[in-house]
Amino acid sequence: MRTAYQKIHRSSLNAGFSLLEMLVALTVFTIAIFISTGMLLTLSQAQEHATAFQNLQDNMRFALDSMGKSILVGKNYRCFAAPLADPPGFAITDANANGDLDGLEIADNCNFGSGVSTFAYQSFPTPTYPLGRLIVYQMSGNKIMRSVNNGNFVAVTDPLLEVDRLLFYATGPAANDQYQPKVTILIHAFLPVRQGSPIDLNLETTVSQRRIDT
Repeated sequence: MRTAYQKIHRSSLNAGFSLLEMLVALTVFTIAIFISTGMLLTLSQAQEHATAFQNLQDNMRFALDSMGKSILVGKNYRCFAAPLADPPGFAITDANANGDLDGLEIADNCNFGSGVSTFAYQSFPTPTYPLGRLIVYQMSGNKIMRSVNNGNFVAVTDPLLEVDRLLFYATGPAANDQYQPKVTILIHAFLPVRQGSPIDLNLETTVSQRRIDT
């Protein structure tokens, strides 16, 4: 009996998984790893796209809001078919009887269908700038650029995103035309991501000049 017990005990100690069992276990483990990795990559890509979209939205809203609020209280809207030099080169030291800066006294229309990517106006007067300031916005190098009082153009958008469309439409800027000046701004921008297509965004706003047109 003792010899038989020792044989049975020794056989149980030497027992193990068969080759088929090992292959099945390895296959199941490999499939689980692939599924987990795929889910992780999908979640990572979704997170990257969500973050990129939020960054793009925040940057473009800031740029659009800052332009709109400044144009709202400005006057003498001017449209330019071609980009201006850097710096623009306007004469802004003198004003006419209406307080309009020299070079901006002739307002321009750029109606729908003839929008422009370069737009200038005279900002609201302040104690520091009693005549207001010359503000110019234009698109250059896939960025929205801003010039103040003939200074060099400075980007107002994040260097990581790219603007491929900036259009200004102005109606009624001329005096005594029975129309209150109004400006519509259209922007299309995109932000490249490591995986997948770039995140893009279209934004539009319309502002009406607060100052009563005379």
